[in-house]
Amino acid sequence: MSDNVVECEGELYQSDNILIATGSKSIPPTFKGAEHVIDSDKFFEIEELPKSVVVIGGGYIGVEIC
Repeated sequence: MSDNVVECEGELYQSDNILIATGSKSIPPTFKGAEHVIDSDKFFEIEELPKSVVVIGGGYIGVEIC
């Protein structure tokens, strides 16, 4: 195999550029009031949205929430 080939579940994929995105996991905050904080996974599970929301962070998920 070369630097331009990746094997996944028995299939070989070849490309000039390969990006492996493994995902991420949020880290619970430790500041006062953090018991009121939820991550984006929990936010998207809310059935009735609150009247107001504060988004901490500026990634694409924060933009989706706004």
